[in-house]
Amino acid sequence: MKPQENMMHPEEGRPLNSISRLKELEEVVRGGPRMTLAVAVGEDPATIHAIAKSVTEGFIRAILVGSQSHIEELAGSHSPEFADQIEILHVADEIEAVTTAVRLVHEGRADLLMKGLVGTATLLKAVLDKQNGLVPPGGLLSHVAAMEVPAYPKLLLVSDAAIIPNPTMDDKVTILNHAIEVAHCIGIDNPKAALISAAEKINFRMQSSIDAAVIKAMADRRQIVGAIVDGPLA
Repeated sequence: MKPQENMMHPEEGRPLNSISRLKELEEVVRGGPRMTLAVAVGEDPATIHAIAKSVTEGFIRAILVGSQSHIEELAGSHSPEFADQIEILHVADEIEAVTTAVRLVHEGRADLLMKGLVGTATLLKAVLDKQNGLVPPGGLLSHVAAMEVPAYPKLLLVSDAAIIPNPTMDDKVTILNHAIEVAHCIGIDNPKAALISAAEKINFRMQSSIDAAVIKAMADRRQIVGAIVDGPLA
């Protein structure tokens, strides 16, 4: 997804690089291209509920892979309009359904992947498959979460909180670059990145503080661009 340049909040006329609420992300999506979502094992009430609004309001197109009869039953419980706007690929086997959904993205028939009624490990195995997965050779899969904190005036992006339990310094650089790219994609053109450690002074017994100091130095030397980077911070 390409970054949305010079986007303005429709009501307040302010740049979206000061985005502060998850609700405002809807405006970013409205201003961009309508993308296609592939849902792996889509016969799940929570999954159907999550995508129903986005589909009916025109945010996305959806291809649901899984049991056709179950998906049709769940989709029909929302609205006839929603049921008519989704594409269903009948694949009864769970692993094959996941593989099919991942392949849709791999082949460019879908832009986004969503987990339905399937375990995370099963989904990640297909995503990381060397031949038909979504991570290029030598690449790294990382996680970015968007958080809205009522007492804080900005939207927070947190990375990585789910995929890499013990990242190397190289991994942390990649994680940071991925997070910067996500920020750009939602209209935050110059995000501030805080490299978190347990202390704000460099401690040779605390690897996270050393890594943060080195990565900050890399940013100061323009080896990492697109954000204001500081650390270690606690």
